[in-house]
Amino acid sequence: MATKPNGKSPVSSASDEKVMLFRDVSLGPHETQLRFRLIHFWEAWNPIKKTLIGLEMLLIDEQGTVIQGFISPSRIQKYLGKMERGKVYKLDNFYGSSNKSVYRVSDHAVTVSFSWN
Repeated sequence: MATKPNGKSPVSSASDEKVMLFRDVSLGPHETQLRFRLIHFWEAWNPIKKTLIGLEMLLIDEQGTVIQGFISPSRIQKYLGKMERGKVYKLDNFYGSSNKSVYRVSDHAVTVSFSWN
């Protein structure tokens, strides 16, 4: 995946910075980098209101830990066109949010949200 001309991209396949492992992800904002392989992604819809909730993902890190990822509807276009299942990516700066056990698709209690203020 190519980076932007200035060398900065929120999601890219290049990496030479310190990387946080999924086992170390906690709640709240993180000004660090995650490196992961995108296993699968799908749209999450509210069946009652018929509205898009966001894009849910399964991600795996280099130690084999699986975590759930989430992209809000307003950010899907920013990331989706650059991502393919099976490829390795890095994400600079993310938010660790609590996921509800009823919607959890991985053992980790935290979801990596692709959002940053």
